[in-house]
Amino acid sequence: MSHKLSSIMVYSKTVPLLTFNTYIS
Repeated sequence: MSHKLSSIMVYSKTVPLLTFNTYIS
């Protein structure tokens, strides 16, 4: 459970950054 939660948190932090970077480029 804890691992899954941290995984989701990392995912939700990483994806917007990637999307933002792609949008900026």
